[in-house]
Amino acid sequence: MCHQISQVFLPLEKLGDCHACQTTAATKICSACGERAYCSQECQSQDWKDHKLGCGKTDRIDLEHFYPFLAWMYAYSHMTATKPIHPALQHKIINDVNPYVTPTQLPDGWEAKLVMIDDTQAPRPFLDHMDWFPLAYSPKVAGKMFRRIALSGYVLPILTAVASAILAEMYTTTSGAGSSERRVRLKYRSSPISDFGIATGSAVVTPQDRLAYYRQSDGSIFWGQDPDDHYWLYFTTTRGEEVLLDCAMFPFNMCQMVDSTPYVPAEMPMQEMDPALSLRFSQNASYGRTLRHCIGNETVFLYSEIPSCTRL
Repeated sequence: MCHQISQVFLPLEKLGDCHACQTTAATKICSACGERAYCSQECQSQDWKDHKLGCGKTDRIDLEHFYPFLAWMYAYSHMTATKPIHPALQHKIINDVNPYVTPTQLPDGWEAKLVMIDDTQAPRPFLDHMDWFPLAYSPKVAGKMFRRIALSGYVLPILTAVASAILAEMYTTTSGAGSSERRVRLKYRSSPISDFGIATGSAVVTPQDRLAYYRQSDGSIFWGQDPDDHYWLYFTTTRGEEVLLDCAMFPFNMCQMVDSTPYVPAEMPMQEMDPALSLRFSQNASYGRTLRHCIGNETVFLYSEIPSCTRL
């Protein structure tokens, strides 16, 4: 099998000093390519003879409009045959785990809602969500529980695949003088994205919103998705702003959704609404911080990043 090796073109990291005079702080970015910064129009004009060779044209995709497609990519990855089916989706739930049920303290001290699965029977397809979870308060409650479980686990490998796809499809493109090719880059509002990747830390989740599972066949218990081993995507702009995209909070009952319908090819499966929590933070934020999400007038503390090895 032949593998094509592509060159990655790194974006402008930050504004820094003017590319031409290298003495004055840059305030303007080349509007065509977004990859060189200048302190004035005069400096940009002086540098044009050299810069035009690699400038070309750039298609900038704004994260504010593009993140629903990333959310669909994440959700679709949970539907592929390469991801093992969760045991709780293959066997009937035989206890009451409706929203009003309180969490259980497990023998190891962890607290979560305990989902009891009847794995004494062979796995089988179910007629509908109520057939799978007959004690559910309603089909809507049963369907939500099914999706919470279906979207759990494998967060890091899925985000790695999403980030790798962005890198391969956008940051291997370039342009230049006389070229018909166009480079593709991400931006956030008016600022180019200078860096992106995966952050890791702890999500603030109450025991009421965690899940654990009890196997009826042998009495064993295993945890669901662990909020202390949480991952999300981060995007940093050249001006120091940071945008976060978290698609892994749905298993913890934070069911903020985004409509991905306009972004999905007609031949691909879709759910119409996919889980996505989009957050923005201003510049000069420090590692080891508690990240907050403001909903209306209420501030909700969501994560604490691990001080070391935060960015993957």
